[in-house]
Amino acid sequence: MRFQVGQALRKPFRRNGERRTASEASVSPGLLSVDPPSASHSRRASSAGDGADFDSQLEAIIQRLDTAIASDSLANCNIRSIYEELEALQKSVQPKWRGSVLSLQSDNTLARHARLETAVEKLTATFGRASKECLVVALAGNSSILLQLLQIVGDTPEPSSPVEPRRRPVFSRSSSRINHASIAQANHYHDMLLARLRESILDRFALEYEKDKHDPALVLRNISWAEGELQTLEVDITPVFPASWSMSKAFLETYRQGIAETIKSLVVDNPGPEFFHFLSQDLRRRDGRLFEGSHAVLVEQTVSSIVKMLDEWCTTVIQKERDIFISRTSAPEVNADGRYGMNATVDLAEIVNQHGDLAAACGDTDVFCQVAAQSIDVLIRIQTQWIAVLDRELERHISDDEAQQPPPGLVEFVIALANDQAAAADFADGPGPGAADMKARFAQLRAGYSTVAYHCTRLIVALVALDVKPAAKALFTTNSETMPQILETTRDYLDDCRAHLHPTLFASLVRETLDELTMLYLHRLIRAKKLKPPGCVELVRTHCEALRGLFAQYIPKDEVTYRLEVTDHVLGLLGVSKSLLFLEFWRFAKAHGANLGFVEALLKTRDDLDWMDVSKLMQGFKKKVEEEGLANDEHSIVKRVKLPRTLLASKRPAS
Repeated sequence: MRFQVGQALRKPFRRNGERRTASEASVSPGLLSVDPPSASHSRRASSAGDGADFDSQLEAIIQRLDTAIASDSLANCNIRSIYEELEALQKSVQPKWRGSVLSLQSDNTLARHARLETAVEKLTATFGRASKECLVVALAGNSSILLQLLQIVGDTPEPSSPVEPRRRPVFSRSSSRINHASIAQANHYHDMLLARLRESILDRFALEYEKDKHDPALVLRNISWAEGELQTLEVDITPVFPASWSMSKAFLETYRQGIAETIKSLVVDNPGPEFFHFLSQDLRRRDGRLFEGSHAVLVEQTVSSIVKMLDEWCTTVIQKERDIFISRTSAPEVNADGRYGMNATVDLAEIVNQHGDLAAACGDTDVFCQVAAQSIDVLIRIQTQWIAVLDRELERHISDDEAQQPPPGLVEFVIALANDQAAAADFADGPGPGAADMKARFAQLRAGYSTVAYHCTRLIVALVALDVKPAAKALFTTNSETMPQILETTRDYLDDCRAHLHPTLFASLVRETLDELTMLYLHRLIRAKKLKPPGCVELVRTHCEALRGLFAQYIPKDEVTYRLEVTDHVLGLLGVSKSLLFLEFWRFAKAHGANLGFVEALLKTRDDLDWMDVSKLMQGFKKKVEEEGLANDEHSIVKRVKLPRTLLASKRPAS
């Protein structure tokens, strides 16, 4: 049906301060079906402040509002009349300012403000409910309540021209809000009306879906009601609204959102590639503007559903695995190849591949690429969590707090986790459509697995260093059993890892362990008490040969010699005479950088050099370094050796 609107319906929308003309007051009486304010209305308002008359009018308004609130429908409610009478009453009792003093007629005014506040709250609630019902009523042929609501908000400014703030009287004897703005302005009726209209449309979509959701095909067939309803709104109802409100655009956007919510509900209730194909084909056949962007919504919701399911599965699996890792109540599993493993990480990779296959089965490249990208995000988040777990377990291991002492078996479980990370990297190959575009993301995922595996090997190296550190403190004392203890402890770790750790990771672990022990050895060496050449040289050479012999059992001998090359220079600095130290230092500096602090600390350990000898040598070394512009080699193992707190080179300037 069409409303008999015409241009005359524009006249009730007046700007502030404009009065209704007689012709405007009588426009469209059949359509409006609302009694205009009675002739005595203004007289009642003008005398409203007179005690009992005010109270009786206010009580009558409250009763009318209570009746409206209790009714099943507001289709026949004369809300405009109630609004205008209440507005007049509120204005009649507004306090006046005289100079800087707020003037109140009597204490009764405060009580009236409180009752007015109650009435305004009831009116606002009624307005909100009417705003939500008016569209359904108007579509049924009764435009009365919609027109009343528009006339109420018609004089309020639009959002682009907000009300200018005015000086507001403030007094502590009343909690009521005194506002010179109209009730509609103060309570944002304009925004409320638009919001409730939007809610009523979306509620209709939800209701229609609940009615037919048992049959998705029926939902799609019956959704044509939205197209017809939108057309009726645009032809018959939109002209009633002010043109500046752009209601045609607002209605279209709301109905599109309703379509989008219906599609999302269908995908959630009917997961799987088969339904995706069915719904995708149906949406592609619909060319109307109402369904514009609906296929993108389908893709988005399908991706969201797949990733949500993936995230839930991964969270469950990984949480169980973390609990096992931390509690260590039993030994890790041993795979067919003899390696430790927990298998959760590999299971996660397989789960991701299954969901990727599910996305690929939808036959839409966008679905696959988005699922792959978000799946990678899930796995990278899990990688980050594993690194945090490793850090916490190491802290527990080195803690002096007995209550924080971890259960045994940390090395075995770290080996198992490292193996899982290496195996999972093999699954991160990114098969399927669109894989070329995802190459960088899959590379990032593989790098993440390598990072976690590296943290695992570094933790094992840290545990080795912690275990041998007590023995290392006695290296350059009369205890001749110190170095064999260090070597045997290291051998136990390496043999266990060789039997149960992935070969590639084991090779990396051996190199890291050799470097760590070399740094630890040099650290203890530069803190040794006075060493007497040539005996100290032979002792250091014996220790280094023992290290070479141990690590040559695990990695090539040439590589061991290369990584221990720094010890040859250390032997030279310890053994040559004072007159040849400059040449020996320069050979060291060209290979490992100047590292003056390390050289100074090392020379101070020699029994045949006193403080003055070392000072003169260091001044010459420093001068040569400055002349040649030689810097420290940041990659040299010497750079990683922790130095003593005080050094001659840093305390005494060159003379």
